[in-house]
Amino acid sequence: WLGSFCFSTVCASFLMSCLFSRANIAAACSGIIYFSMHLPYGLLENWDAYLSGHAKRGWSLICSNAFAYGCKSVGELEMAGEGLQWNNLDYRTTDTRLSMGETILYMWLDSLIYLVLVWYLENAFPGEYGVPKPKYFPFTISYWSDVFGINKNELIFGVNNQDSLNNPRKLERRADYPTDVPYEREPSDMKIGASIQKLYKQYPGTRNYAVEDMNVNFY
Repeated sequence: WLGSFCFSTVCASFLMSCLFSRANIAAACSGIIYFSMHLPYGLLENWDAYLSGHAKRGWSLICSNAFAYGCKSVGELEMAGEGLQWNNLDYRTTDTRLSMGETILYMWLDSLIYLVLVWYLENAFPGEYGVPKPKYFPFTISYWSDVFGINKNELIFGVNNQDSLNNPRKLERRADYPTDVPYEREPSDMKIGASIQKLYKQYPGTRNYAVEDMNVNFY
C-alpha cells in the first residue's frame, strides 16, 4: 500500500516536471501543486455522506485522494480490532466506502495514467530544444515503426530492414529515379544511417513547391 503510493507519487512528479522548462520554477511550483493535491480530501470527507461510490472512485484518480481513502480504511480496520490483513483487503463499512484493495488498484491506475501523460507530453511538447512530434503522433504509422524497429523503407518500397541496410542498390532500383535528373549513385560498401523519402515543401496557399519528392540517403 505504501509502496503503491510512493510509486504513484514518483509518477506524478514526472508529470509535473513535464509542465516546466526551467528547473528553479519547476522546483517551486511542483511543491505547491503536490501540496494542492492533498487539499480535496478534506472537503470529500466532510461531504462523505453525500458522495456516491462512483464519485469517490473518480476523485481517487488523484493519487493522494486514493491514499487518503486507504488511510481511512486502515483506521476503520484498526478500530474494529482486526488490522489490515490479506484476507480483508476488500473490507468496507458501507457500500460507498472504498476498500483497501480498491485504493491500491486506483493508485496503480493513477501511475499508469501519469506515465501515459508523461509519454505524450514529452513527445508532443519536448521543450525549447526538442523536436516536437505531431499532436496526433500516437496514431501515426511512422512513430510505431520507429518504436518497434521497422524500417520505413519496408513500408514505402516493400523491402525488409536488413535488405535496405545491407543492399542499398536494391533500394536504389525500387526508387525509380528519372533518367533525365542527375543523382549520386548509392555506395555499395556502406550502410544507410538515415533515409529521407518523398520529402516536399509546398508554399502555403499555392500549388508551388520549393522541394518535391526528394529522396536522400545518409551513410
